[in-house]
Amino acid sequence: MKYNFDEVIKRIGTDSEKWESGGHGNVYFDENSLSFSIADMDFALAPAIDKAIRDRLDKKVLGYTEVATKEFRASVCGWFKRRFDWDIDGKLIYTVTGVMPGVRLAIDKLSEEGDGVVIQQPVYPPFMGSIKTLKRKIVVNQLIKDENNFYTINFDELESQLADPHNKIMLLCSPHNPVGRVWSEQELCKIADLCHKYGVVLVSDEIHCDLLRVGAKHTPIAKLRPDYDIITCVSPSKTFNIAGLEIANMIFTNEKLRVKTVGAGGMQCANPLSISALLGAYNDSEDWLDEVRVYLDGNLKFLKNWLEENLPKVKYRIPDGTFLAWLDVSAYQPDSEKFAKDCGKGGIIIEQGDVFGNGGKGFIRFNVATPRSIIAEGLERMKKVVENYK
Repeated sequence: MKYNFDEVIKRIGTDSEKWESGGHGNVYFDENSLSFSIADMDFALAPAIDKAIRDRLDKKVLGYTEVATKEFRASVCGWFKRRFDWDIDGKLIYTVTGVMPGVRLAIDKLSEEGDGVVIQQPVYPPFMGSIKTLKRKIVVNQLIKDENNFYTINFDELESQLADPHNKIMLLCSPHNPVGRVWSEQELCKIADLCHKYGVVLVSDEIHCDLLRVGAKHTPIAKLRPDYDIITCVSPSKTFNIAGLEIANMIFTNEKLRVKTVGAGGMQCANPLSISALLGAYNDSEDWLDEVRVYLDGNLKFLKNWLEENLPKVKYRIPDGTFLAWLDVSAYQPDSEKFAKDCGKGGIIIEQGDVFGNGGKGFIRFNVATPRSIIAEGLERMKKVVENYK
């Protein structure tokens, strides 16, 4: 490989949420803990992004910065055309500080207090938090899990929920965090058609769209149904490990929906370093991403082989997308909160499954976007925790 993803980079002293608090203030975290919690990577920045930021600093001024430039729009449109064969109208891109701020903006502008928002649990916890904060109603379309930890959608239930006139928005997680499904085009079309049939706005969080297993294919749902009311939220933050720079894009399928969500003017002013980072990522870092994907595939296979040999009762299916493993540890400890606390005491920080909502009990989420040596050490610590249950 051209890039060295085995390099262990010490993140203590960088104000890392993942490595200096363990994520969400884990009470058992200390400087000797290994963290597999917050969903960012522990790999060095892509050189082209590093250069783009340094070159921007050389210009010596960091004033108010216009984001809606031809160069910026061409970079975003070019990326999605090359990677997904998706044609985007650059005028329908609206830049925000993150995917979840974009999701919250959509909920706030496209529904009223008390309206229902449909989500599919287990799912990324800020979905629930955002809906509650905005005083909307959480409507759960529970994902169906088979004995192999493969998840599918309960479409009969989904249609009845979307048919309810009180439910105004559906939040789709695609690829899905934490279960790792990359939804098929057939599934995506069915979701979009149902939302359109009942006048429900579809907001699709596709932040993990670039992080697929080698050979897997993600299709933006708006590409399949460009005539429907769909907002796609994307970002280079997960893809290129620049989440701390806070930049994301909302991509609308039509001008009417854009204006309704962000206003006629839609003034955008972004961090100049974030803009430079996005340009360095989308224009010059595809080779870095391609190698990251190969390395992540290796980490996920390593995890699966290790578990089969050392903790065979853990149920685990390699995800289609994301760098997050969704592990069923219930055979060893059905209480995922207790399992997470015991792991914390044992020097390994993971995400407990019950925070992802219904269907998360007995599961943990494990981030593999880190050097393989760190994973190996973390798993040994987890093994010691499990041995104490015997």
